[in-house]
Amino acid sequence: MALVTPALLCACVAAASPPPLRIALTPHLTGRSHHSVTSVTVRAANATGTALTPHFASRLGQGASDWWTIASGPATLTPHSTTVYVVRPAGGHRALRGGQRRMYLIAVTGTPMTISTARIEVIA
Repeated sequence: MALVTPALLCACVAAASPPPLRIALTPHLTGRSHHSVTSVTVRAANATGTALTPHFASRLGQGASDWWTIASGPATLTPHSTTVYVVRPAGGHRALRGGQRRMYLIAVTGTPMTISTARIEVIA
């Protein structure tokens, strides 16, 4: 029990902690009957005292897409700052399958290892 308690405590703290990046999204779509996301404008606020280097991908279900390209915005987001990124999916678009309207953008940082998630709102 003494070995499991610290790990359980760390997992609880991690689960209760807010994500390091607060992100708001504006998707850019193409297509009328079959929507595809061609880019997303991301307003990212670094809520930590550590510089973060985000990498972006999308998620439709359990897995994630290939890394998206940062078309504009800094490589590293300084502590307690806010910036705007424009990110584009690999291949130029990310299609929504048959009536699917729920997609998420994830921002992953390597140091520290974090994941922040925001829903891409697709209104048909």
